[in-house]
Amino acid sequence: MGYIVNKVLFKYLVWLFSCFIASGILVIGVHEFFHTLSRTLDRKSDNLRQKIDITRFLLEDVHRLQISFLGLSAATKTEKQRLEIAASIEATLDRLLEKNTTLVQGGTLSIPLSHNSTQSVTKTYTPSLSLGSPQALLFHHGEIREKLRHILELLETRDRYFAQNHPDLNTLAFHIRGENQVVSSLLSRYEIEVETALETENRYLESFQEQKAREDRYYYAGEIILIALTLILVSFLIYKIVLQIIQLYKELENRLYVDHLTKLYNRTALLRDIALVRSPAVLLIDINAFRTINELYGVEVGNEVLVLFSTLLQEFTKRRRLDLYRLSGDEFVILRSDSSYDSDACSKMIEELLTRVKEHTIRVRSLKEPLYLDICIGVSFEKENVLGTADIALNEAKKTHTHVVFYRDIHAIKQEIEKNVYWKNKIARGIECDLFMPFFQPIVAANGKIVKYEALIRLQDDEDPTRFYAPNDFLETAIKTHQYSEISRMMLFKSIDIAAKTRTCISLNMSYLDLINTPFCKELYEHIEATATGELLVVEFLESQGVQNYATVQAFVQKFRTLGVRFAIDDFGSGYSNYAYVFELSPDFIKIDGSLIQHIAHDPKALALVQAIVLFSRKIGIQTVAEFVYAQEVYEEALALQIDLFQGYYFGKPERTFRT
Repeated sequence: MGYIVNKVLFKYLVWLFSCFIASGILVIGVHEFFHTLSRTLDRKSDNLRQKIDITRFLLEDVHRLQISFLGLSAATKTEKQRLEIAASIEATLDRLLEKNTTLVQGGTLSIPLSHNSTQSVTKTYTPSLSLGSPQALLFHHGEIREKLRHILELLETRDRYFAQNHPDLNTLAFHIRGENQVVSSLLSRYEIEVETALETENRYLESFQEQKAREDRYYYAGEIILIALTLILVSFLIYKIVLQIIQLYKELENRLYVDHLTKLYNRTALLRDIALVRSPAVLLIDINAFRTINELYGVEVGNEVLVLFSTLLQEFTKRRRLDLYRLSGDEFVILRSDSSYDSDACSKMIEELLTRVKEHTIRVRSLKEPLYLDICIGVSFEKENVLGTADIALNEAKKTHTHVVFYRDIHAIKQEIEKNVYWKNKIARGIECDLFMPFFQPIVAANGKIVKYEALIRLQDDEDPTRFYAPNDFLETAIKTHQYSEISRMMLFKSIDIAAKTRTCISLNMSYLDLINTPFCKELYEHIEATATGELLVVEFLESQGVQNYATVQAFVQKFRTLGVRFAIDDFGSGYSNYAYVFELSPDFIKIDGSLIQHIAHDPKALALVQAIVLFSRKIGIQTVAEFVYAQEVYEEALALQIDLFQGYYFGKPERTFRT
C-alpha cells in the first residue's frame, strides 16, 4: 500500500515520546530528591549513632572512675596498689578527655568491640553536636586530676600518721573523704550531663528515623502517583494514535482503491475484485473522441464531463446491481460477478446503455450548448485475463468503428496477437544471436550487365540455419514492438562493411523511422566516412511511407551527398504517389513499383501509368528502375518503354553472396 506521513499522527507520536521523556525525567528527579534526602538523614542518623556509641562508652569510663576513686582510698591498699589505681585513673581520664573532645570536635577514636572485649577498632567520627544535645559536656579533667594528686598525697600522709599513731589521723581521714566527695560530685555531675546528652541524642535519632520513614512513604506514594499519571497519559495517547492509524488506513485505502476525480473505484480495486470472482463479465467503456473535448474546451471541462458521465453510469449500474470502476482517462468498467449472466442478457443491457447515453445530454456549466457523447464497448467473459481481453475487444471496436465487440467474436485478433508475440520473440533471439543479415539481388542495365545490388534483409532461423525469413514475415511486428531500429542498424552496417570490402555498389533501404533517429544517422555518417564507401552506396526511401517532415529528409540527403551517397525513391507509383516528393528530394533514381511493372505486358492502364512515370523521370534527368521483372515479356516491354535499369527474379533472386 505504501506509507503516508500524517501530521496529526506525527504530533501524537511526538507527544508520546515527550511524555515518556518527561515522565522519566520527573521520576528520576523525584527519585534523586528523595534519595538525596534519605542519604542526608542516613548520614545524620549515622552521626547520632556514633555519638551515642561514644557517649555509652564514656559513661562506662565514668563508672569505672567512680569505682577506681572509691577503691583508691581503701585502707587495705598498699602504696604500690594505689599507684597502679592512680595510673588506671590517669589513663581513664585521658580516654574520657579524648572521647569528650571527639564528641565536640570530631576525630579518630579507638573503642572496644564490646564492653568486656580487649580488642578495639579505630573509627573516625565527625562533629555532631549540632545534631545532638544543645549543651556542651563540661568534663573537669584538670580539676579531677588535681584532686587525684591531692588524694594520693593525703593517703601517703595517712600511712605515715597511721604508723606514728598521729593524733590528727581522724581529721586527715575526714579530709580524704571530703576530697573523694568532691571528685564523686564532679563525676556525678558529668555523668548526669552525659546521660542527658545521650537521652537527647536518642530522641533526635528516633525523630530522624520517623522522618525517614515518613519521607520513604512520600517517595513511594509519589512514584506510584507519577507512574499512574504516566500510564493514564500514555494510554490516552496510544488511544489517539490507534484512532489516527485507523483513520490513516481508511484514507490510504481510499487513495489506493478510489479514483480521486469521480470517486468511483479504480483499476486497483477492479483487479482485486476480479480476482475474487470465478466467472466475471467485464464491459470496458470508452468515450469516442474524448480527446477532442479536452483540446477544444480544456482539461477542466473534460474532467467535469467525466464526472457527469460517471454519474450517468452510476445511475445505470445501481439499479442493476453492477459494479462500476474508472480505469484511467475516459475508460470505465462495468463488472458483473454473476456466473449465470449470459451474452444475450449482456447484449440487452448494452443496448439499454447505448440508448441511455445517446439520449442523455451532458450540460457543463461553462458551456452554453449541451454535449452529446458516443461510446464504444469491449466485452469479455474470459476467466483468464478478462480485463486484457476486454481491452482487445475495445480496440477492435474502435478500429472497426462499431459500438460493441465481444472478445469471443474476434479470434482473428487473438491469432494476430499470438503471431506478434511469436515474431517478437523470434526477433529478440535474432538480435541477441546476430541472425539478421543482408541478401543481395542484382540490378542490371539494358544490356543485362549487373551495375549494382540491392541489399535485402533476411532473418536466419535460430533452430534451422538453412531457413531464412523475408521481411514480410517479421518487419511489421518489429515496428510495432520497437525492435526495428536495432534490426535496421545491423542490416545497414553489415551491408556497408561488405561494400567496403568488395568495393561493390549496393542499394540500401531506409525508412522514415531511420531518418528521424538522429544519433543513428550521426553514427551511420561517421561509419560511411570511415569506410570511404559513400560513392558505392545508394539509399532508397520508401515512397509508400508517409513522410511527416520533408525538411528532415532534405537535411539527411544534403548531408550524405557530401560523402558521394546517391538516393532513390522506392515503390514509386503506389501508396501516396506524391510527385512533390520527387521535387523536394531530387533523387538519382526512381524505382517504379512492382505492382505496376508486373502488369505492363497485358494491362493498358498499368502500361500508360508507367509510361507517364518514365517520361516524367527522363524530363527531369532521373534514371528509372523497373522492379519485379519476373519474365521475358515484362523485360521486353520495359525495354520498349526505355527504362534504364531492371530488377527481378528474371535476372536473379536475392542471395547471400554476389553473382560471379
